Amino acid sequence: MNNSLTIIQKLCIDTLHGVTRRYKLEGTILHSDRGSQVRQEVA
Repeated sequence: MNNSLTIIQKLCIDTLHGVTRRYKLEGTILHSDRGSQVRQEVA
């Protein structure tokens, strides 16, 4: 693992590795929008 990663990044990576092993999600594409929300205006 890259030493320049923050502790939060390391925890996220470890959690995702654990989840993919536990639930057999190998090959699954995970997406994060970093908490942003897309709003669509309706005319």
